[in-house]
Amino acid sequence: MSHPHTRFEHLRAAVTQGASPLELYGLSPAAAAWSLARLWFELRRPLVLVTPGAGPQTGFLRDLHFFLAGYQETFHPDDRPTDLYTFPAYENLSFVELTPDLQTASARLETAYALATRTGRPMIVTSGIALAQSLPPRDRLAAVTEYLVVGQELDREKFLGHLAAGGYTRRPLVEEKGDFSVRGGVIDFFPPLSDYPVRLEFWGDTIESIRQFNPASQRSAKHLEDVIVLPVSEVYLDRQTQKMASHRLRSVKSAKVLEYLQRREHFPGIERYLPYFHERTETLGDYLPDNCLVALWDPLNLKQELDAYLARADQERPEEEEAWVNCLEVMSRFQTLRCHAVPFTDQTSAGARVF
Repeated sequence: MSHPHTRFEHLRAAVTQGASPLELYGLSPAAAAWSLARLWFELRRPLVLVTPGAGPQTGFLRDLHFFLAGYQETFHPDDRPTDLYTFPAYENLSFVELTPDLQTASARLETAYALATRTGRPMIVTSGIALAQSLPPRDRLAAVTEYLVVGQELDREKFLGHLAAGGYTRRPLVEEKGDFSVRGGVIDFFPPLSDYPVRLEFWGDTIESIRQFNPASQRSAKHLEDVIVLPVSEVYLDRQTQKMASHRLRSVKSAKVLEYLQRREHFPGIERYLPYFHERTETLGDYLPDNCLVALWDPLNLKQELDAYLARADQERPEEEEAWVNCLEVMSRFQTLRCHAVPFTDQTSAGARVF
């Protein structure tokens, strides 16, 4: 058996030549994470790793953090460890009503924003189910993202309405992502893309300062010159989307959902109805740049998980099957690396390169 480094050099050469699909056999998760981290670092290309389920996704995220930290001292200034993103799924989204999972929504929107704005050179760890679930169109995400700078004049009432439409919830104190509060001339909120909540202080209608603050002590800390304000829900509930969804959701025959829409309020599980709020939706594949390398971990289990998910979804939402077919068509345009935990067998894709 060839030395692992020699095997990697052959793999890197094949990726560089554009061969696809590439079949890599006999890897442990740690070995796959090491190989992908090195490919991402050396080839300077965006990379997406698709896993079967949240468990492997979490494990790979941990391993990739570890291996990328080893490259810390040699990182190009444009390549930061923060270029590692997770894109989780809304678990059981189609089958039960859950309270809003703002941590999941924030992580998904952070990743989507980085891709839509071509920020950095991301490495993304996701699952097959997350890949199949819809996102708002890229132009819509751009339209509902606010950029605030010190010295800017801001209509505070309009901004508070923007936060509410984006899924933020008004609280006495801001402690978690998706919270916002108002005290006199101060607006606190906790947006995606930020590790700490943000405090806007005003002089009249002018933003006098932007600071991060400690959610435990509520004390102001680091001064910022600007801040990007993403929504915390993939459904931005303004008059336009309210009107469209109210009309299209009549077929759902849920009085509770229609009542929420009439009041223009977010409700548990609103993301499951995302297609009703837009003429079209997209998936993560639509957001990915053309030069992205897609790695599939354990393709057999990945297919089985997706088959089971779509079979359950088909009982309630048959349009998910169509959405997944469209997603497969989109993903087929990318160079693909299929990572198998099992040893090599003869059952490989026609024309595939095996390592």
